[in-house]
Amino acid sequence: MERAQALQALTGNRRFSMGVDSCAATSAIPATSCDDYPLRTTSTTGQVYSTATEEPVAERGTRAVLAKVADHLRAFNLKAINGITKARLSVHDLVQTGHRVTFDDDRSVAVHKTTGQVVPFINKTLFTVI
Repeated sequence: MERAQALQALTGNRRFSMGVDSCAATSAIPATSCDDYPLRTTSTTGQVYSTATEEPVAERGTRAVLAKVADHLRAFNLKAINGITKARLSVHDLVQTGHRVTFDDDRSVAVHKTTGQVVPFINKTLFTVI
């Protein structure tokens, strides 16, 4: 299986890879990803972001995606963005939800400060979307 793919269908579940990005303004997925989850309109719907190459991309709304991470069920509020091809998990969003994020040459992780749950990043964190 190619790990670099953002989304891949696997026997009823989807294998979902998100790059953990310290420069991402928000956690985002391509607008057509996880389209079986409802697209919610929020106050930021329609907002335009700039990509790393300074291309403008617009938000279509937010999807609350359920995923299994390190054997735990988690919900992620992900912005559905037109014009992007790779999913990104914002370090800022992780910190705002109670995680300490550490990048190191031998191990990079997010640790929830209250529960102590450790989520290792191996190239890209893999989620099984429910």
